[in-house]
Parts: sequence; structure tokens; C-alpha cells
Amino acid sequence: LSILRGEKGPKRDIVILNSGAALVAAEIADTIKNGIALAEQSIDSGKAIEKLELLADYTRENG
Repeated sequence: LSILRGEKGPKRDIVILNSGAALVAAEIADTIKNGIALAEQSIDSGKAIEKLELLADYTRENG
């Protein structure tokens, strides 16, 4: 969770790289570079943690 809250470092770098690759695999980004940029934006803007919290809330409510 600390990574999604903005903690920087090698763990974040791996998360960003994996997320970038996943975005390419999902055809959301056309290159790893663009996927990495999207992943960084999602984390830095707070949208990633927001989505995770929404998913957690939904799971708690709908078990």
C-alpha cells in the first residue's frame, strides 16, 4: 500500500514496470514507455489507491 500512497524506491520501480507491461498486454498502452507513464500517473495522482479502496469496499459489502 505504501507504494500506492507515493513511496518511492526500487519496489515502486518494479510495480511501475510490471504495471506498464500489463497495460501493454491489455492494449491500453501501445509501448512499455507509455505504459510506464500511465502507471506513474495513476499512482502519483492517487487514482490507483482510490480504485483499490473502491474494490476493497465493494468486496466487504458483497463478500
